[in-house]
Amino acid sequence: MSSDHVNYMKRALQLAAKGAMTVAPNPLVGALIVKDGTIIAEGYHSKKGGDHAEVDAIKNSTGDLGGATLYCTLEPCCHTNKLTPPCTNLIIEKKFSQVVIASLDPNPEVSGKGVKALEKNGIKVLSGVLEKEAQEQNRIFFKNMKESLPYLKIKSAITLDGRMSSEDGDSHWISSEEARAEVHRDRALYDSIMVGVNTLRKDNPRLNTRMGKVVVKENKKIIVGDLRKEDLDNSLFSSGAEIINLFNKTSLKDSRILSIKNTKNWKDNLKNLFDAGIVSIYTEGGSTLLSSLIEEDIYDELTFYITQKIIGNGPSFFESKKNKKMSKAKIFDGVWRNLSSGEIVLEVKR
Repeated sequence: MSSDHVNYMKRALQLAAKGAMTVAPNPLVGALIVKDGTIIAEGYHSKKGGDHAEVDAIKNSTGDLGGATLYCTLEPCCHTNKLTPPCTNLIIEKKFSQVVIASLDPNPEVSGKGVKALEKNGIKVLSGVLEKEAQEQNRIFFKNMKESLPYLKIKSAITLDGRMSSEDGDSHWISSEEARAEVHRDRALYDSIMVGVNTLRKDNPRLNTRMGKVVVKENKKIIVGDLRKEDLDNSLFSSGAEIINLFNKTSLKDSRILSIKNTKNWKDNLKNLFDAGIVSIYTEGGSTLLSSLIEEDIYDELTFYITQKIIGNGPSFFESKKNKKMSKAKIFDGVWRNLSSGEIVLEVKR
């Protein structure tokens, strides 16, 4: 694999990342066109229904593309079951000599078929350039395609003695301003944020993505537990964002809420949420919600912000009635890093 292929694909991955806040439920895809050793056009997929990255790059080009090489982070689509026409048709029409792909598309309607369509029309195809990096970038999309389930991340800020708040519910602020800013950058990558009703009532959270004081994304909101009429006074109900309630016994009837019965089985719940259009979930709930997800091993990622503070009371982030012996303890194989504020961050990926 030549260094040129790697360098051009690195740039394509950078382009793909530009769609991070807006592209869901579609994948992140970047593309660039090289002719005579020079990048002559770039593009990326910005939103559902918008131009695919390959089309965007072609539209941004000028002059004859015959004999050029197209680099794209995901296999070009070849089917008509989309809001946009197949990318392979345009690539063939423009007479590219080569297409370099990072990863095949996990969508069974595309996987390998896009490559075959190009090769059938005399276009040389090279795939697998920075494949792991491309699949990591699109880990949400790959989970959606392969399992028909949303990608779920858990985030928690905890004291050194494992508490999420004080005994009277005070949690402002366990984590530093640096950590909270990082959380909002992370939220931007997910289409929904999930909490339990206790967190809703205690914190009155907005559950959106902010950069400083500016709201840059209104994430969908998922509330677990039975809502009451007085809960409708909380801030998130005035956001205009989609709200889903996983109710236990009573569904609150309100035009702003999509109610889904909590089955007490998280895999079933996630399937129901996926069917309702949720592709990724950033979970920031309290002890009850986090404990149930961890107990069932139903997460894809975990991030813990561990501060230097101890408080000696309050709820633990994980409480289990099943684990009676240390040999049954949960073990997280992750990466540790430090923030300049002194906090330790543990990041775990399944």
